[in-house]
Amino acid sequence: MEKSFRFVYDCGRSLCRKCLSNERDKCNRKLERAIHRFSTPAGAPFDLLLLSHLHEDHINGIPLLLQRCVPKTIILPYTDPVRRLEIALTLEDSENEELLCLLADPCHYFLEHGVKNIVYLSGNCPSAEPTENSVSSKEEFFHRMPESPKAAEIFNLEQPQQEIVPFIKQCCAGGISVPEFRWKFVFYTKPASCRGELFRRYGTMTAAQLSEILSNPQKRAAFREESGDLFARRAGRPTDACSLVVYHGPMFDNQQLSLLPGGKKYGTLLTGDIDLNVCGPELHRYFWMELGHTGLLQLPCHGAVSHWNETFLDNFSNPMVCLASTHQDYPDRLDGKMRGAIRRAGMLYARADQNNSFTYHVRAYLKTANLILDRLEL
Repeated sequence: MEKSFRFVYDCGRSLCRKCLSNERDKCNRKLERAIHRFSTPAGAPFDLLLLSHLHEDHINGIPLLLQRCVPKTIILPYTDPVRRLEIALTLEDSENEELLCLLADPCHYFLEHGVKNIVYLSGNCPSAEPTENSVSSKEEFFHRMPESPKAAEIFNLEQPQQEIVPFIKQCCAGGISVPEFRWKFVFYTKPASCRGELFRRYGTMTAAQLSEILSNPQKRAAFREESGDLFARRAGRPTDACSLVVYHGPMFDNQQLSLLPGGKKYGTLLTGDIDLNVCGPELHRYFWMELGHTGLLQLPCHGAVSHWNETFLDNFSNPMVCLASTHQDYPDRLDGKMRGAIRRAGMLYARADQNNSFTYHVRAYLKTANLILDRLEL
């Protein structure tokens, strides 16, 4: 018997600022083909959409994805309205109404598109107790995560509909389980910093106020002119620190994964745009049980050296594939020092972009003779 649990981690394309218009069209077509392959047959829902953060190159494929198929559940780190405003006003595609609606009120946007469950992760709490993995009901996929102490504050900013309230959870060390498929997901996100002039001026902004600005081109232009001194050209760099990191792997010792020959209990560690210089030691403390079982590491921030810390590789005891989903603009972003460090650690590296797809399959054989097939495309 074959079962599948289908999930997507981010859905977007690089902005290709240096590309000619025909090259941008080519990149768009490749994204469309990737979504078409994933969503065939059209309309069939998939299980889980994970968003590491709300930067444009991680979300600009979501409108097209939702046209083809809708996830049952979305999990994303909570981002304050003022940070979403910063990202929205510095979009490369600044008049994209779909992206503006998503950034104005993610919860409302996804509910309108038929998503049933939205889970905000508000940041790791030091007092969070580890959860057990003996989950017997799929409903507990959501409820076993502890409630966030920031829930009241987030509700105040988001003003959700009374009849449909999103889950607002904190991350927890034990992760959450998908029992029918014997997989677990472990999440990490760092609470966003609320310092700086931008937050002093607009930190109490609600989703309703943000929607009012972003839905009106004249108000957007006026706000950009009034507060342009506060917005850097590269939007939302502070959100790199709270990028959602996800470990996805097997729950039990009686699973044999074939990602690498002869290896057991291998999973994947997906890092989004996390800065290892800021969060590396904390990630090690948080994922110490999972790092020894990691078979694929997504290098953070598309392989950018600025977010790389060579000592992070010391945490992995197994042979491993390190993958950089590089920007088309920067094909050599995975530089020689990084490649050398990966080789010295006895690991392999690969690069993926619009012209170089990377696909692997993980098959887990259980003693019960069930076959679990999981597929990841970057």
